[in-house]
Amino acid sequence: MSFTHVQGTGNDTGAGGAASLAKAYGSNVAAGDLLLCGATTGGGHNVTVTDSQGNAWQKAVFTGKAFADIWWTIAGSSAACTVTVTPTLSDLISMTIDEYSFAGGTIVQLTSTNTKNGSGTTQTAGNLTIGTNLVYCVGCDGTGAGAWTASTGFTLRYNSFLVGGTHYGIAASDNVAEATNPINPGFTTTNSITWNCSAVAFAVSTPGAGSWTHVQGVQNQQASGATITAKLPNNPTVGNFLVIGSYYEATTGSASISDGSNVYTLQATKAASGATVNIWTAPVTTGAALTFTFTPGSNTYCGFTVDEYAYPSATLAFDHFAVANGSSTTPSSGTVTVSGTDLLYGFMTCGGGDGNGAGANFCLRGNAQLTGGYTYGFAAEDQFNVTSNAAATFILTPTDTWVAAGISVSATALAAATASPYYPGTTVLRPSARTRIDGPLQTRIYC
Repeated sequence: MSFTHVQGTGNDTGAGGAASLAKAYGSNVAAGDLLLCGATTGGGHNVTVTDSQGNAWQKAVFTGKAFADIWWTIAGSSAACTVTVTPTLSDLISMTIDEYSFAGGTIVQLTSTNTKNGSGTTQTAGNLTIGTNLVYCVGCDGTGAGAWTASTGFTLRYNSFLVGGTHYGIAASDNVAEATNPINPGFTTTNSITWNCSAVAFAVSTPGAGSWTHVQGVQNQQASGATITAKLPNNPTVGNFLVIGSYYEATTGSASISDGSNVYTLQATKAASGATVNIWTAPVTTGAALTFTFTPGSNTYCGFTVDEYAYPSATLAFDHFAVANGSSTTPSSGTVTVSGTDLLYGFMTCGGGDGNGAGANFCLRGNAQLTGGYTYGFAAEDQFNVTSNAAATFILTPTDTWVAAGISVSATALAAATASPYYPGTTVLRPSARTRIDGPLQTRIYC
């Protein structure tokens, strides 16, 4: 597999800021190419990224505030493309955009992310756990960097200097064939600055035949609180389904998820090593905007991800699950049985580590590191069109404790759930049983 940098550019608002900032690629982008956008705002206001082709941009690095954000999408057509960054409030905005072609596979998958902040002349994003990947790094400053220099082996693609406080400086760099594992990319500057630095890794993969589609996703994390909320960027589509991964820093209590409309089923749960991991599913029954509320089993550190999936013209069914815990650099749910052309979804929380990422052939959907006072990180991932038994695997740097869960969702015929031997009148998932997720059936898990 290989990546090639096609083109790139950037822009900033200058003095006074703006409600949004746009920049066009210098030439038409090619359909199927990977498009990346780095963005930062002076006030840290969160942003959304859109473009003139109508491509669905996904946030790759979750910084909490828009300092060195990285977003990505796949070009839908070979045509002109203008990218727009829009913060929640008018602000100073700086942005960078790049296009990459790839070979050796049919799809691009986000495999690892990290983000750091600090001060001085050297900035790093933190460890990425990778194989042979494209690594893309974005840095920003608010105090005047002077000249930017990319890490050894990286190519500086764009940089913008802070001049008289008129906008935030930003820089982007890449290595299109990085093989060091782990890798800790970043920049050096001639002046000592306050900085934020983020990086992402992408791999090329070839999934099996099928029509699984990841539509959109969102995540949130907090240090304490009775509930935590998140909202999808766009209204969901009736007939699609939602998968939610969650964790909280306790092994007691009962967690729940709600959105005011859909009915959620707890499909997998594991409490160990000081944390509890859950995976939930629900069919989408309304096309209205949804706010998701996660209630952890304990008022402590917690986080969750929400992902929407589609498989056209198919009846979807929960298939099987696996859960595990341990201490290593290779978290794994254990083998999940696959019965058809399946979606394999995994969620993992870790009690330490400077970097975590998706396993081989998985795409990273949610990711949080141990920053900002959090004592647990987490990652969510998926793999499409899986036809043989497999585990949801992750990579963690360095060795630490973890709890992982994986589920498979099938687009083939349904089989009945078995009665719970523990609680009459309920159903329980067993490796030989599958349960509908496109209807109101409720399932409890007893481990």
